[in-house]
Amino acid sequence: MSEENNYPEKQFRMPGGISTAIWSRVDKENGQKTKYSIKLQKSTRDQASDKWKNQDIFLFPSEIPAMITVLQKAYEQCLLNEQAEESVPI
Repeated sequence: MSEENNYPEKQFRMPGGISTAIWSRVDKENGQKTKYSIKLQKSTRDQASDKWKNQDIFLFPSEIPAMITVLQKAYEQCLLNEQAEESVPI
């Protein structure tokens, strides 16, 4: 996070309430090196209260490839399950 403000450096939004934001901060103890973190967010509307709620997860940049891999594998498995269900005769 920048010391001048509390805004992310960059944001990306997708349909369905999915977004990500890149935060940066200067690590004064490590030679003024800039460090980054990434916030993933999913926004959903609570049906009972009709209010928006956010679910957040923070990652270091080095964790993004692993997150992409496990999400891709989960997506592929869901597609395989759907295909298997469609091919079962009734």
